[in-house]
Amino acid sequence: MTFVLPLVSVAMTPLAVEVMPQTAQRDQRPILLLMMSIVLYIGLPLCAGLWVARHAPKIAPRLVLPLGVLATVAFLYLMWETRLVRREALNTIRGRGTIVAMLLLLLLSMLIGWLIGGPDRQSRRVLATSSGMRSVIAVLYVARYCFPGTNVDMIPIVYLSLMVPTNLLFHLAFTGWGKLRPAAEA
Repeated sequence: MTFVLPLVSVAMTPLAVEVMPQTAQRDQRPILLLMMSIVLYIGLPLCAGLWVARHAPKIAPRLVLPLGVLATVAFLYLMWETRLVRREALNTIRGRGTIVAMLLLLLLSMLIGWLIGGPDRQSRRVLATSSGMRSVIAVLYVARYCFPGTNVDMIPIVYLSLMVPTNLLFHLAFTGWGKLRPAAEA
């Protein structure tokens, strides 16, 4: 899901830009940069992880915790470093119902992902989370390169600002429910 959804977004972006008003600049370079970024930052690590899991099955489980800690530290650092940009984006679009609409989109996307996720709770959780995430980075690329000089790029930044705590709360609730549920059944 992490790799396929951004690639689908890249495939759909030229079509979306084509139906946009003439304010969108026609430039194929951002799409190429986006595709290279997806392959470099998502595809290669994913392939490397699959390769290690297949060819070094005894080493792979020992890498989970250190790589998880590294990813968490990198995520927290990036969230700290982007706090001012995110605050500016929230202030820019505040007051027009946009934030409420984006939060509803996020929650409904997660609900739909959960409902169509099948009978397995873990699969529903993954589909709910990935459905709610959307391809924020792809949207940010399009907003930044196709609509320069506008505030369009503030929308995906605010969506990201809503998405992170919502998914964190969802994960904590899911984990807490999973720990409470076996105790209730016993």
